[in-house]
Parts: sequence; C-alpha cells; structure tokens
Amino acid sequence: MLASQQPSNNNNNSNNNNNNNNSQNVASSSFLPINGPTSNSSSSILSSPLTSTTTTTTTSTSSNNNISNLLNPTNSIFNNGFKDYIDSKRFSDVKLIYGSKMYDTHRIILAYSSEFFKRLLSSEFREASQAVITLRQPDPYNIFPQVLSFMYDGRVWMSPDNVVPLLAMADHYLIHALQSLCNKYLDTNLNRESVVSILRTSISFHFDFIIDKCIGIIAKNFPYICEQQQLFKSNNNNNNNNSNNNSNTNNNSHNNSTENLNNNDFDLMFLPSSIFITLLKHPYLVVKNEYTLYQIVINFIKYKQQEQQQQTDNTTNNNNNNNNNTPNETNNNNNCIIDNNNINELMSHIRYIWMTYDQLIEISSNPLVPRDILIETFMERLKKYESSSSTSSTISNIPLLSVTNTINNNNNHTDQQQNNTDSTNNNNNNNNFNKYPITNTRFLPRPPQSIPFEYNHDFDQKGILYWIATNCYREKWANPHTSLRIKITSSSIDKGNLQDVVELAPFEFWTKDVPASWVTIDLGPNRSVIPMCYTIRHGLSFKSDSLRTWDFQGSTNGEQWTVLKRHTNDSSLNLKYATHTWNIPNVTAAYRYFRILQTGKNSNNRNFLVIGGIELYGELLQSNNVINNDNTTTTKSPIKWIQE
Repeated sequence: MLASQQPSNNNNNSNNNNNNNNSQNVASSSFLPINGPTSNSSSSILSSPLTSTTTTTTTSTSSNNNISNLLNPTNSIFNNGFKDYIDSKRFSDVKLIYGSKMYDTHRIILAYSSEFFKRLLSSEFREASQAVITLRQPDPYNIFPQVLSFMYDGRVWMSPDNVVPLLAMADHYLIHALQSLCNKYLDTNLNRESVVSILRTSISFHFDFIIDKCIGIIAKNFPYICEQQQLFKSNNNNNNNNSNNNSNTNNNSHNNSTENLNNNDFDLMFLPSSIFITLLKHPYLVVKNEYTLYQIVINFIKYKQQEQQQQTDNTTNNNNNNNNNTPNETNNNNNCIIDNNNINELMSHIRYIWMTYDQLIEISSNPLVPRDILIETFMERLKKYESSSSTSSTISNIPLLSVTNTINNNNNHTDQQQNNTDSTNNNNNNNNFNKYPITNTRFLPRPPQSIPFEYNHDFDQKGILYWIATNCYREKWANPHTSLRIKITSSSIDKGNLQDVVELAPFEFWTKDVPASWVTIDLGPNRSVIPMCYTIRHGLSFKSDSLRTWDFQGSTNGEQWTVLKRHTNDSSLNLKYATHTWNIPNVTAAYRYFRILQTGKNSNNRNFLVIGGIELYGELLQSNNVINNDNTTTTKSPIKWIQE
C-alpha cells in the first residue's frame, strides 16, 4: 500500500475508514493512501515529513497550481526528493563501501538525514576528509540500499519481513525519521497475521520490547497461529500413529523429527527454548486443548534435539557452510540448544489435569513428562473424585494402580537410559520429586481466546458493547442492560435511567450534583476486556455540563481500581451530544469492570456527571467457565449477566 505523510484534508476520515480493515496498513492516522494497491497486504511505502510538502503541492487543485509554483518555483526539482542525484551520481563527493558494493553519495544529504553521518563527517574524524568510507555494520537482510534511498527521498517500502531490520539500521545510523516510521508501522501492523515474521527478525536483532509484544499476541491467538503455521496438521499426523508407537518410539521419533525439520512446516520452531517457555508461561495463553499443546511441545523438543544433532554433525564434519554463517544463522544455531532443564521446564507448563483419562494414560509412558507432575495431577483428580463420590467403594474403579505402574516403569526406563549416558543426571533425577511444587496454576482452565474489536469511528456498531447487545451479531440490537447482558450502576441518578448510558440513540442522563460521581459497567463474571480505546457521548442536548476532568478506570473485582487513562481539563466534548474516542495505550491486563469517575468539576463548574453513551474497543475474553473461590469451575451462560 502506498502512503505518504502529509497534513490532513477533507478526505482523511473517509480514507482511514475505508482502509481500517486492511490489516491497518497505514503507519499513522496522518498517512493517506495514494495510487496504491488495495490488497490486504501489510506492506506499505511510507514517507517522512521530508516529502510531505511536495505531495501536498502536487495534489493541489488546478486553481492553486500557479500560486504553488510561484511560491516554490523549484518545486519540480524536488518531486522525488534527491533520489535523482544518487541514481545519476551527479555532484557526488563521497563514496560509501558496504559489503561488495560502492555507492556514490553526497555528504550534505548524509549529514542531514543521519545523526551518525553528521558526526562522522565532522572535522573531528578522519572520515571527514576521506573520499571513500567503508561501513562495517552487518547487513544480513541487505537493507542498506533501502535505507540509503530513504535518506535521499524520504520513502521506504515496509513489510513484516523488513521493518525490524530497517529499525535496527535506523537505530545504528541514528536516522530519526526512519525510526519514527518503523515504530508507527509496528504500532499499526503488529497483529496475528504478521507476528511470526516480525518475531523472527526481532529475535535476530535482540529487540526485547518487540519480542514481548509478539509473545503476547501469539499467546492470545495461539490456536489461530498454530493452524496458520500448520502445527495442528502435523500434530494430527503424528497422533494417528501414537497408539502403535508408544512402546517403541525412539526410531520413529527420530524419523518424524527429521521429516519435520525438512518440511519446514513448524514456523514457530525457530524460537529459542527460553522464549518458547515464556510463551507457555504467558497468563493469556489460549490453547485448543491441553493434549494438542502437549503434542506441540513434544514436537518442539524433538525438533530442537534433531537440529542440535545436525549442528553437532556439521561441526564434526567441518562443514564449510559454518564458515559463512550470517549473524542471523548464528543465532539460529544457538537457538537450537536444548538440555534436560529446558525439557523439564517446557513439560511443566502443560496443564495435564484438563486432559482425558485416556490421554493421561498415554502420556504417562513418555519419559519426557516429569513424574512428580503426573502424580500431582492424578492426586488432584482423585481428590475431586473422592469429594464427589458418595461411597468409597466406587473409588476402586479408578485404575490408579495401572497408572502408578506405568509411571514406575517409565522411571525405570528413564533411569536406565540416563545410566547409559550420564550417572550425574541419574542421581539428580532420582531426587527430582518436588522439583516442581504443587501450584494452583496448573489446575486452572486456560483463558478464552480473545476477540479483537478495532475502532473505526465513533459508535460504529463495531464495538464490544454493540457486539454483546446483538448476541455476537446474531440478533437485533437490544439494550444490553435491560436484557441483563451487562449491568450499569451509578453513584446517583438525577435525570434518565441507567440503560440510557448504553443506548444507541442519544439520551439524556446525569447524576446528582455530588463530587466524585461515577458510572460503572459490569461485563459479567465470564467476560473481561483488554481495552485499547473507548468512546463517550455527552448526555445533554446542550453543550453545558460537559465532562472535563475524570478518570477512566478498570477493575477485576469492582473494589480495587486501576486508572487506565486520566483526563484533566479535557475539552473534547463541547457540543450537544458530542462524541469523542480516546486511545488507551500500553494496557495488557484484562478487566471485568470499567468506571468513569469524575475527579473535577464539569464545564459549568458543577459536579453533574453527564453521559449519554459509551463504547469499548480492544480484546474481549469470554468463557463459559467461571472460576470459583475454591478454584473449581462453574459453567455459566456466555450471553447474560448473572446476578451473584
């Protein structure tokens, strides 16, 4: 998608709205699409402010062309920035050698675009007088030609594959305009479609803050991403042969690992073990089911073991390719290292208690599953069974003896295998019990898969409350408060009814003239939201008594509140039934309750809290399971709010 940064015009809103669903390809709301493809690709040509004036001039109406040319008679020279000069090599006064290529460049352009070159070409450095300068910064993705072109014309083609390498080179050469464009692109285009590509390059360049964002997105969209990366397909193929291979898996596991390595189906297998563990530990990790997660972890371990063996073989055979590794390839080689501690840690984050009995029997024969976690799981299952049984005789129907024998045989097999390799590891594993203390986390259900709701325009019927009111868009809109799908409360009521706060059409509602007035939304015990932005409508047919100073807060229990956004003397609402939307950046926690707390007086210096509509956008987490105080779960309706 072609985009250029320029001042907003009358077409700004329409262009942004039309392209809102196309993977949010524009890096900022001030970027306007011009003459580009309309596909769903996340690739964009972005421009720095260097070219914005030019674009504005060239898109002026014919009546203003003469005035523009008069004010800027050299306008045609700069239509493409200075790109013509690097292509034609005219007036070049310094050559840059990067790898095997030489570029004819201009000192003034380099110094203007890059703080690095500005310092390098100053009189304090010897390069200031050199006609040829050699640059030695590694460039495994061959990004430098694009960066150099950007320094001349302020435009660059960005995609999920190259945005992180561009950012890394912009950071190194202190090209602030390019840094800003890269960060805006990431803010807009880092989503579940692009996250794997961006994570791969972020690991190569050690961008920890991007890695953390990517892990969060993958965790909340894990089933979707696994299906996209064909993980489930490969796992199902392996599962078909599980029952026949339990007793003799060594050769088949080796063959399967080789096949997986060569098929390149496992795009998440590039992750280092430490990052994969971080993913498994993520509090919002969503899984199809625990047995599927178990299969993915087993395949990850086998893949890493096979990759590690190949690396060892290559080293032993003095493979010539190792002498030509790029920095990225070296990282991948380091990432394949996996040891017993990594394996135990990976396996410990599977919540085995949510597997079926047959699945537990099957996995109990796998020596990779920690014995103490299996016993913990069986004991917890037995505890729940005993608490629900009316007679003790029924308990004998659970064949725990066969399970225990399987575990013991598995331990004997593991001990024998370890005796053949390392007696020290054997001694450690004999004392491995209680290495993973019993924790309630492994007994809790996983969070539900998140449903993203992206803002288009105020009250666009694409928000979370509208989705709830229409029963997932399946029914005609009904007020979600009166239909008991959510619950509205307020500190007091002076005008209107509680349901007016979430009506589609504007209604008048306000509290009494009391300091610290508030309105709260309770989404119900089986819903929570990670908010990204929210919309408010002024609840009066006059602009008077508009909100000015307030806090937008979130809570998980309705008692302790977190300030998500603080407003002080905010005059955004200044008309009758005026609406406005505010972004809520850097929120990663999910909340069931949301509250508007007026912390100062309104526009008429009074304490009436006037509000005639509200909408939420972000990630909705909705589940049929509600966790009780005793860590048991109760299935409740995902549709209606339940009075507790």
